Amino acid sequence: MTPGSGTDDGRVLHVRPLANRASYVASSVPGVDVLHAAFSDHRYDRHAHPTYAIGVTEGGGQAFRCRGADHATGPGLVMTFNPDDAHDGHAAGPDGYRYRMLYLAPELVLDTVRHAGGGRALPLFREPVAADRRLAAAVRRAAAALADPGASTLERESGVRALVEILTGAGGARPLPAARVDAALRRVREHLHDHLADDVTTAELARVAGLGRSYLCRAFRARHGTSLHGYQRALRLSRAAGLLAQGHPPAFVAAATGFADQSHLTRRLRAAYGVSPGAWRALTRRAGPLAAPR
Repeated sequence: MTPGSGTDDGRVLHVRPLANRASYVASSVPGVDVLHAAFSDHRYDRHAHPTYAIGVTEGGGQAFRCRGADHATGPGLVMTFNPDDAHDGHAAGPDGYRYRMLYLAPELVLDTVRHAGGGRALPLFREPVAADRRLAAAVRRAAAALADPGASTLERESGVRALVEILTGAGGARPLPAARVDAALRRVREHLHDHLADDVTTAELARVAGLGRSYLCRAFRARHGTSLHGYQRALRLSRAAGLLAQGHPPAFVAAATGFADQSHLTRRLRAAYGVSPGAWRALTRRAGPLAAPR
């Protein structure tokens, strides 16, 4: 997969692949692996995976045979293979094909279904190709978070869980009493504040809340308008901005606020506030304490 071939807003950038290449990574999220590939003339023999395989074609086109029929994908289309779906694959035209694929353990999918109040049977996709922009965007976001060495565990897990919930249509669990949910979300916020620099996991927050992971993620977003990792990132950025305003060096601030390193802090601060850590520190020291942008 060539860098920059897709964007989170659903746009696809067309770049002709120059060679056959692939990058396969066992991610830090249990039950999830990631493949980024760009092929000009590689042909897959017929094979199957014990996992779900969910991917987005980013450029060119891929043709394959699955479930007794021929199929083809193009830019932005989603491939949805059930466990043990036998299929092959090859370029559908002279431009080759580029795609990213996530392999999801059936246990991960079933866990999401159960937490949403569903049954014990694995969901199966009717068709191996889908024109679904929302699903394609979720695949891209999850794959990007899993491939980003600076992403927190919470961000990676949240991306995967959001993808699985879209795939399974999870979200219809019976609502809990408002007072219980309020208390649970308050405990989660306090935990994120108290462990701002720690690599907190979704399972950890679910234990703190006393709620299922899927229910917690949906309830938190409904109440606060952002995901758990989005809230965590905002906390870290706010604390980092305050430490920089006090004159602390960016490398110290990055370590103290849970960012992977100074470059990770720089990317996040510039994206949120429009300036680098050094520029923010200089600006606030000249002008006095400034409120971080909201």
